[in-house]
Amino acid sequence: EDFYEETIAPIENFRSQGYGLTSFAYPYGLYEDWMNEELLQHYETVRGAYHFMGYYKDALKKGFMEAYPLDNVYFESDEQFREKVGELLDVLAGCDNGTVACVYSHAISGGDWCITADRLEILFQEAQERDLVFYTFQELQ
Repeated sequence: EDFYEETIAPIENFRSQGYGLTSFAYPYGLYEDWMNEELLQHYETVRGAYHFMGYYKDALKKGFMEAYPLDNVYFESDEQFREKVGELLDVLAGCDNGTVACVYSHAISGGDWCITADRLEILFQEAQERDLVFYTFQELQ
């Protein structure tokens, strides 16, 4: 009952105000598998957190996906960030064409739960060096 009141009941209020909600991200990345089934009746995609996984692009049109955090709090330095991003992108570059992975941050800023503009630029540079392409969730749907 709490789950319904907190996650599903408010949807119609947002939609009636013109917000076309299509995806849901679990607060703190915490979830149980049964929640995915419930939420996917109301959202196109549902996102977990803390795991880097490859998915075929077409599979992300509707379903659950894990995503990897790029927030500043997880990296002590730009060098550590570049090294980790490079490792992750090397894995992705070695996959079949059409394989995508989800990454996220809460905002572009210098705060702990954000990614800096400099680190975002590092991400783009590292991806470009590997001929990888970026998509938004809406582009995949």
